[in-house]
Amino acid sequence: MDTSKGNILIVEDNIILQESLASLFIENGYKVKAVKNGYQALDSVRKEAFDLAVINKQLSTMSSMTTLQAMKIIDPAVAIVITSVPYDEDPQKLISQGVAACTSTLFSRAQVLGTIEKILLDKGLRSPGKDCQRRIFKRHELRIPI
Repeated sequence: MDTSKGNILIVEDNIILQESLASLFIENGYKVKAVKNGYQALDSVRKEAFDLAVINKQLSTMSSMTTLQAMKIIDPAVAIVITSVPYDEDPQKLISQGVAACTSTLFSRAQVLGTIEKILLDKGLRSPGKDCQRRIFKRHELRIPI
């Protein structure tokens, strides 16, 4: 039986930041999978249900917005958090495109963890004292041209 608070996918091409986020989430009771680009993220979402994805805005191989849009086709229920948003970019524009929350380039561990907890609670994916609800999809049958 899975007793984690939720299942988080980290999409981050900076290995140091990827390991830092993974460590933070694992230490706080989350199940984590980390990948380094959008293609790997889509492959992961096809195979496994994630409650939330943390995506770096500055991905190199596939853009964060292309990754987000494709993930939402595969699993519309997954919540998306975009990290490393430049200070001159309007976070409301990203939110209007399906992002649940954004963080700037410099963020604290407490800020990220608080954002994740709030999103999961608001979406009803997690509530105090209850296991995370899981969704079942036929991911292997989806074919998304990218």
